[in-house]
Amino acid sequence: MTIEYRQTRDFTEEDLRRLFLSVGWESGRYLKRLVTAMRNSTHVISAWDGDRLIGLVRSLDDGATIAFLHYVLVDPSTRADTSATNS
Repeated sequence: MTIEYRQTRDFTEEDLRRLFLSVGWESGRYLKRLVTAMRNSTHVISAWDGDRLIGLVRSLDDGATIAFLHYVLVDPSTRADTSATNS
């Protein structure tokens, strides 16, 4: 798998639906809100495997003193099994 990282705020509803529901987040059912939220975010960095959105980090800040990560998502089907290395 070759992962490409992109800094963009433009996503299709289907891209967001699939990723958010893959991690069990109900917000994946509110697609128009998610698209608007991404477009209005301070920063969004996404991970892509070809044309498939597999990860996303969204940050919000006030431009002066406060910043926080609001979303950190990784499609579970793309995570490596690290159980052998953690024992």
